[in-house]
Amino acid sequence: MLQFFFGNHTRFGFCCGKQFPGTHTLKGDLEALAVGAAHRLEQPWATVMPSIIDAAERNEDLAILQSQIHMQMRAPFVAVIERAQDRGELTRSQDARELVASIMGPLFYRRFFSRESLSETFAKKVVGRALRETTPTRS
Repeated sequence: MLQFFFGNHTRFGFCCGKQFPGTHTLKGDLEALAVGAAHRLEQPWATVMPSIIDAAERNEDLAILQSQIHMQMRAPFVAVIERAQDRGELTRSQDARELVASIMGPLFYRRFFSRESLSETFAKKVVGRALRETTPTRS
């Protein structure tokens, strides 16, 4: 159903795809995912997302759909974070879902609340800020 709903807008697993970026660095992978998500959030089909979220509050079927969309949107981010933890690039104490929220939150805010454009530069800065907040500074 999600493939029908969102068509072929699935690069890097934003919705239903199985592809993940392969930069082999946490920052590079997260930047690739964030830039891809920002691009997809500016596509015409993305305008239905707030309506789905709103309707999901009152309709169990739409709540399931919204949950599936969220899970599949988050999955590639969680996967690259967990890969970075396996490589020792990020501590295992870092909650992957919190890091994803610190990246996706600003993208959704800018798209649906402030209605500002989502540039590649903005998406990369969001990732940089999120990583600075989660990665201890080395002296």
